Amino acid sequence: ADDDVLANLRRKLKQKVIEQGPQYIKKLNRKNKFKQHKVLRLLRAVYGTPDAGFAFQLLKDYAFEQAGAKRLFTDSAVYYIQEPASNSQCTEDGLCNDIWFILFSHTDDFGYFGSDDAFEEECKRRIEKHLKMEWEEELTDYTSVQYKQCTDRGLCELSQPKYWEQLAREFDIDIESCKTFVPLPMSCEFEESTPEKHEAAKRKGVKYLELVGALIYPSTVCKLELKYSVSLLGSHMHDYTEQHYEWALHVLKYGITTRHMGLIYSRGLDPNGVNVVYGYADSNFTAPRSTGGHTLMVNGAAFVNTAKKHPTVDTSSTMAELSELFYCSLDVTSIRNMMEEIGMEIMEPTKVYQDNQPCIKIVNGLKTVTSGVQKTMSIRTARVQEMVHDEQALRVEWLETTKLVSDLNTKILPRQQFEYLRNIMNGYALAMEKYPEWFESRKSESKMIWSTFYSQESKVFSQNSSRNELEEFFHNL
Repeated sequence: ADDDVLANLRRKLKQKVIEQGPQYIKKLNRKNKFKQHKVLRLLRAVYGTPDAGFAFQLLKDYAFEQAGAKRLFTDSAVYYIQEPASNSQCTEDGLCNDIWFILFSHTDDFGYFGSDDAFEEECKRRIEKHLKMEWEEELTDYTSVQYKQCTDRGLCELSQPKYWEQLAREFDIDIESCKTFVPLPMSCEFEESTPEKHEAAKRKGVKYLELVGALIYPSTVCKLELKYSVSLLGSHMHDYTEQHYEWALHVLKYGITTRHMGLIYSRGLDPNGVNVVYGYADSNFTAPRSTGGHTLMVNGAAFVNTAKKHPTVDTSSTMAELSELFYCSLDVTSIRNMMEEIGMEIMEPTKVYQDNQPCIKIVNGLKTVTSGVQKTMSIRTARVQEMVHDEQALRVEWLETTKLVSDLNTKILPRQQFEYLRNIMNGYALAMEKYPEWFESRKSESKMIWSTFYSQESKVFSQNSSRNELEEFFHNL
């Protein structure tokens, strides 16, 4: 009965808030300010109810709207305030030097940045009138991610060493003895699960679900090279065995070994240009469903990386590549729409690299799809062709497999090839070549010796032949 009453009261209150805005609460307080002749007994606390997040979302929307902010249609967690500068001048192309302030929310934590210090302070004052905030001038730690920024060199590094060290303590891993340089070795094979093996793992108290759940977060934030390994582990969430848990521990040890390496974005080092989005798409061809992955990069490092099984069956390797290219094109469209919405419209087609020649010929109109393909595949192909030919929003080009970054998302690679592609994807290849002193000066803060790590453990940074390969790779891009 208490739950029914509480739900009814919450429903009425929510309806009023939706109709009149959060200011209805203030009106309610004023209305009952002098009615102090009753004392009510508390039946149940309402803090932490399931709709608390929605209630706070209403408060955020109201506060930012009153401050003059708009919410992105393409990403509901991003708000922005954009106004003409005092000396605003527009070019013949219609580009104006507006000033702007951008907020991105993660529950009740907000990251922010702007184009002008004075305008930043003005926007803060506007928001403070409606929502109390604690502002920090320099971002060093946000949602378990540590940030290192160097404005002189134009570097911004994201990593999670504290997160990995905490996982090491929770799962009794000796940090000093961790020397695992690939998430999963080439010899990795997941055994077929049986009810008996699964029950034996449960009786032993194996923390498989907890461990895989803890690995999912960094694989979507800073350790994007873990996507494929975590995807393999995630396919055994309901039938795991002790052997599966050992492979999960292997992935954990890799994360601990390379905990000081995350993503590093650079200014002016990416040969594709500043703020230019480009990507890679790849897929394997396996039964019953193929696993595909695509990577989108900007300013030297990846910001989107996926590795998942296709929802439909692919009848050939070309169809598998076409499917992944279609999924990649959806993300490209979202990013282009978001950039346009904040006033940074991408005028040139977005390049996406693939290693399947028939797929590239089909989307470029140089080859037709066979008549036996499924209707779903025909629609996907037509959509990609529309982006290439009609909208001029996508350009698909060939790149050999050994240099295709998204190859990390479709198969287990040998150590040398894994490190080569990983260092390109996370931005360290560019940053280490240009600013080696940025990493040399950090030896004291980490047990990991950076110079040894990238000179002896990976060919990308050591021998002249490898340097030439890296230079040739970016030159070709």
